[in-house]
Amino acid sequence: MKNILSLLTLSLLLTLWSCGPAQPAEEATTEETTTEEAAQETAAVMSGENYAITIVKDSIASPRKEMKGTVGGAAVTVNYGSPSVKGRTIWGDLVQFNDVWRTGANETTTIEFAADVMVEGQELAAGKYGLYTYPTAESVIVIFSKKTEGWGTGDYSEADDALRVTVTPNAVETNAETLDFVVEGDAVVLQWANWKIPFGVSAK
Repeated sequence: MKNILSLLTLSLLLTLWSCGPAQPAEEATTEETTTEEAAQETAAVMSGENYAITIVKDSIASPRKEMKGTVGGAAVTVNYGSPSVKGRTIWGDLVQFNDVWRTGANETTTIEFAADVMVEGQELAAGKYGLYTYPTAESVIVIFSKKTEGWGTGDYSEADDALRVTVTPNAVETNAETLDFVVEGDAVVLQWANWKIPFGVSAK
Protein backbone atom coordinates (compact mmCIF):
# COMPACT_ATOMS: atom_id res chain seq x y z
CA MET A 1 0.00 0.00 0.00
CA LYS A 2 2.81 2.39 0.93
CA ASN A 3 4.52 1.65 -2.39
CA ILE A 4 1.36 2.53 -4.32
CA LEU A 5 0.95 5.83 -2.41
CA SER A 6 4.60 6.69 -3.02
CA LEU A 7 4.22 6.04 -6.74
CA LEU A 8 1.07 8.16 -6.93
CA THR A 9 2.77 11.03 -5.06
CA LEU A 10 5.80 10.86 -7.33
CA SER A 11 3.60 10.80 -10.42
CA LEU A 12 1.71 13.88 -9.24
CA LEU A 13 4.92 15.80 -8.55
CA LEU A 14 6.30 14.96 -11.98
CA THR A 15 3.08 16.13 -13.64
CA LEU A 16 3.14 19.49 -11.80
CA TRP A 17 6.83 20.00 -12.57
CA SER A 18 6.36 19.34 -16.29
CA CYS A 19 3.60 21.96 -16.59
CA GLY A 20 5.99 24.69 -15.47
CA PRO A 21 5.08 27.95 -13.66
CA ALA A 22 2.12 29.97 -14.88
CA GLN A 23 2.98 32.94 -17.09
CA PRO A 24 2.54 36.21 -15.19
CA ALA A 25 -0.42 38.31 -16.30
CA GLU A 26 1.84 41.37 -16.33
CA GLU A 27 3.40 40.33 -19.65
CA ALA A 28 0.21 41.10 -21.59
CA THR A 29 -0.14 44.41 -19.79
CA THR A 30 3.49 45.29 -20.57
CA GLU A 31 2.95 44.56 -24.26
CA GLU A 32 -0.17 46.73 -24.37
CA THR A 33 1.62 49.57 -22.59
CA THR A 34 4.57 49.34 -24.99
CA THR A 35 2.23 49.59 -27.99
CA GLU A 36 0.45 52.58 -26.48
CA GLU A 37 3.73 54.34 -25.71
CA ALA A 38 4.95 53.74 -29.25
CA ALA A 39 1.77 55.30 -30.64
CA GLN A 40 2.29 58.36 -28.45
CA GLU A 41 5.91 58.67 -29.56
CA THR A 42 4.92 58.68 -33.24
CA ALA A 43 2.01 61.08 -32.70
CA ALA A 44 4.26 64.16 -33.02
CA VAL A 45 4.85 64.55 -36.76
CA MET A 46 7.04 67.64 -36.38
CA SER A 47 8.60 69.43 -33.46
CA GLY A 48 11.05 72.15 -32.58
CA GLU A 49 12.52 73.68 -29.47
CA ASN A 50 9.27 75.46 -28.54
CA TYR A 51 6.52 73.56 -30.35
CA ALA A 52 5.15 70.18 -31.38
CA ILE A 53 2.69 69.25 -34.13
CA THR A 54 0.34 66.28 -33.85
CA ILE A 55 -2.24 64.85 -36.23
CA VAL A 56 -5.70 64.93 -34.67
CA LYS A 57 -7.57 63.52 -37.69
CA ASP A 58 -5.84 61.61 -40.48
CA SER A 59 -8.78 59.98 -42.27
CA ILE A 60 -9.18 62.92 -44.68
CA ALA A 61 -7.19 64.17 -47.68
CA SER A 62 -5.84 67.20 -45.77
CA PRO A 63 -5.16 65.87 -42.25
CA ARG A 64 -6.28 67.97 -39.31
CA LYS A 65 -3.27 68.96 -37.24
CA GLU A 66 -2.63 70.83 -34.02
CA MET A 67 0.45 72.83 -33.17
CA LYS A 68 1.06 73.54 -29.49
CA GLY A 69 3.92 75.75 -28.44
CA THR A 70 5.25 78.76 -26.61
CA VAL A 71 6.00 82.00 -28.40
CA GLY A 72 7.18 85.23 -26.83
CA GLY A 73 6.42 83.77 -23.40
CA ALA A 74 2.81 82.90 -24.28
CA ALA A 75 1.27 79.46 -24.86
CA VAL A 76 -0.26 79.11 -28.33
CA THR A 77 -2.35 76.42 -30.04
CA VAL A 78 -3.15 76.35 -33.77
CA ASN A 79 -5.67 73.85 -35.14
CA TYR A 80 -5.68 73.57 -38.95
CA GLY A 81 -6.26 71.45 -42.04
CA SER A 82 -2.94 70.62 -43.68
CA PRO A 83 -3.08 70.38 -47.50
CA SER A 84 -0.12 69.28 -49.64
CA VAL A 85 1.48 71.02 -52.63
CA LYS A 86 1.23 68.00 -54.95
CA GLY A 87 3.17 69.75 -57.70
CA ARG A 88 0.82 72.74 -57.83
CA THR A 89 1.67 76.44 -57.87
CA ILE A 90 0.38 77.71 -54.54
CA TRP A 91 0.86 81.46 -54.07
CA GLY A 92 -0.97 83.55 -56.60
CA ASP A 93 -2.62 80.50 -58.14
CA LEU A 94 -4.21 77.90 -55.86
CA VAL A 95 -4.19 80.55 -53.13
CA GLN A 96 -5.30 83.62 -55.02
CA PHE A 97 -3.85 87.04 -54.31
CA ASN A 98 -6.06 89.93 -53.17
CA ASP A 99 -8.69 87.70 -51.60
CA VAL A 100 -9.43 86.36 -48.11
CA TRP A 101 -8.12 82.81 -47.67
CA ARG A 102 -9.18 80.25 -45.09
CA THR A 103 -5.47 79.65 -44.31
CA GLY A 104 -5.63 75.89 -44.46
CA ALA A 105 -8.14 73.30 -45.60
CA ASN A 106 -11.70 72.41 -44.67
CA GLU A 107 -12.93 73.80 -41.33
CA THR A 108 -11.83 77.19 -40.04
CA THR A 109 -8.26 77.34 -38.84
CA THR A 110 -8.15 78.49 -35.22
CA ILE A 111 -5.45 80.01 -33.05
CA GLU A 112 -5.67 80.25 -29.28
CA PHE A 113 -3.52 82.22 -26.84
CA ALA A 114 -3.53 81.34 -23.15
CA ALA A 115 -2.70 84.93 -22.15
CA ASP A 116 -3.09 88.45 -23.48
CA VAL A 117 -0.49 89.03 -26.19
CA MET A 118 0.94 91.62 -28.55
CA VAL A 119 0.83 90.57 -32.19
CA GLU A 120 3.11 92.66 -34.38
CA GLY A 121 2.94 95.32 -31.64
CA GLN A 122 -0.87 95.33 -31.39
CA GLU A 123 -2.92 94.07 -28.45
CA LEU A 124 -4.93 90.84 -28.66
CA ALA A 125 -6.82 89.42 -25.70
CA ALA A 126 -6.37 85.84 -24.56
CA GLY A 127 -8.77 83.42 -26.24
CA LYS A 128 -9.51 81.49 -29.42
CA TYR A 129 -9.80 83.13 -32.85
CA GLY A 130 -10.48 82.09 -36.41
CA LEU A 131 -7.30 82.65 -38.42
CA TYR A 132 -7.61 84.02 -41.96
CA THR A 133 -5.15 85.67 -44.31
CA TYR A 134 -5.32 88.11 -47.21
CA PRO A 135 -2.22 87.49 -49.34
CA THR A 136 -0.86 89.75 -52.05
CA ALA A 137 2.34 89.43 -54.06
CA GLU A 138 4.24 91.65 -51.58
CA SER A 139 2.48 91.32 -48.22
CA VAL A 140 -0.01 89.28 -46.20
CA ILE A 141 -2.72 90.58 -43.89
CA VAL A 142 -3.15 88.18 -40.97
CA ILE A 143 -6.72 88.30 -39.64
CA PHE A 144 -7.85 87.19 -36.20
CA SER A 145 -11.61 86.67 -36.27
CA LYS A 146 -13.97 86.31 -33.33
CA LYS A 147 -15.79 83.62 -35.34
CA THR A 148 -14.07 80.28 -34.75
CA GLU A 149 -16.38 77.84 -36.55
CA GLY A 150 -17.17 77.50 -40.22
CA TRP A 151 -16.03 76.04 -43.53
CA GLY A 152 -13.70 77.73 -45.95
CA THR A 153 -14.15 81.48 -46.30
CA GLY A 154 -17.91 81.30 -46.76
CA ASP A 155 -18.50 82.09 -43.08
CA TYR A 156 -15.96 84.92 -42.92
CA SER A 157 -17.16 88.47 -42.25
CA GLU A 158 -14.96 91.50 -41.70
CA ALA A 159 -17.42 92.57 -39.01
CA ASP A 160 -16.09 89.70 -36.85
CA ASP A 161 -12.45 90.84 -37.03
CA ALA A 162 -10.72 91.20 -33.67
CA LEU A 163 -7.37 92.24 -35.16
CA ARG A 164 -5.58 92.65 -38.48
CA VAL A 165 -1.82 92.91 -38.90
CA THR A 166 0.25 93.20 -42.06
CA VAL A 167 3.43 91.15 -42.46
CA THR A 168 5.93 90.37 -45.20
CA PRO A 169 6.22 86.80 -46.53
CA ASN A 170 9.68 85.31 -46.91
CA ALA A 171 10.48 83.32 -50.05
CA VAL A 172 12.54 80.20 -49.30
CA GLU A 173 14.49 77.80 -51.51
CA THR A 174 13.33 74.60 -49.79
CA ASN A 175 9.65 73.98 -50.41
CA ALA A 176 7.42 72.77 -47.57
CA GLU A 177 5.23 70.05 -49.09
CA THR A 178 2.56 70.30 -46.39
CA LEU A 179 1.08 73.42 -44.84
CA ASP A 180 2.15 73.76 -41.21
CA PHE A 181 2.43 76.28 -38.41
CA VAL A 182 5.67 76.38 -36.43
CA VAL A 183 7.33 78.59 -33.84
CA GLU A 184 10.56 80.30 -34.84
CA GLY A 185 12.01 82.64 -32.24
CA ASP A 186 9.28 85.06 -31.17
CA ALA A 187 7.07 84.43 -34.18
CA VAL A 188 4.39 82.01 -35.28
CA VAL A 189 5.20 81.01 -38.86
CA LEU A 190 2.88 79.67 -41.53
CA GLN A 191 5.00 77.69 -43.97
CA TRP A 192 3.82 76.16 -47.23
CA ALA A 193 5.43 75.69 -50.62
CA ASN A 194 8.11 78.38 -51.10
CA TRP A 195 6.73 80.91 -48.58
CA LYS A 196 7.09 81.47 -44.88
CA ILE A 197 4.66 83.95 -43.33
CA PRO A 198 5.76 85.02 -39.84
CA PHE A 199 3.87 87.17 -37.33
CA GLY A 200 5.58 88.28 -34.14
CA VAL A 201 3.98 87.47 -30.78
CA SER A 202 4.93 88.50 -27.26
CA ALA A 203 3.20 88.15 -23.90
CA LYS A 204 1.58 91.40 -22.86
